[in-house]
Amino acid sequence: MSNVFISYSSKDSVLARSIHDRCLQIGLTAFLAEVSLKPGDQWKDKILEELKEADWVIFLATPNSCASDAVKHEIGGALVLKKSFVAVRVGVGIEQLPDWIKDKHAVDGNDSQALHDTITNVAKRVRKDLLIAGLVIAALVFGVLWLASKGTKKD
Repeated sequence: MSNVFISYSSKDSVLARSIHDRCLQIGLTAFLAEVSLKPGDQWKDKILEELKEADWVIFLATPNSCASDAVKHEIGGALVLKKSFVAVRVGVGIEQLPDWIKDKHAVDGNDSQALHDTITNVAKRVRKDLLIAGLVIAALVFGVLWLASKGTKKD
């Protein structure tokens, strides 16, 4: 499963791939349909599965994606699933974003430093969340092992 789900229009493939590549460069796993889907995948099921499992959703907001029904479904799903979410605006103003995401902070995708900083911050938050999850799992395993050892000792 991926840390980041990239929602985009296939018409904006070059831009989406640059975001995907940047995510990979800094150690994130990223789902980009045209790269991540394999021949024979049930693509609707795979997209839904990846959306559910991702920690973050990056919405590449362009005139093409803002008009795409498929992208609207993905974004609606991300909001319902309460995913951490960032919109990267390229060629659209805030007023052109779909109404249900206008209250989300959007990054100007034409500002390469802002985009770089945003993806880096996403990576930091993902790593922090993974560290916390790892510590919780380790504590649970330790607790179970400790309880098991108490149950096997003979008095």
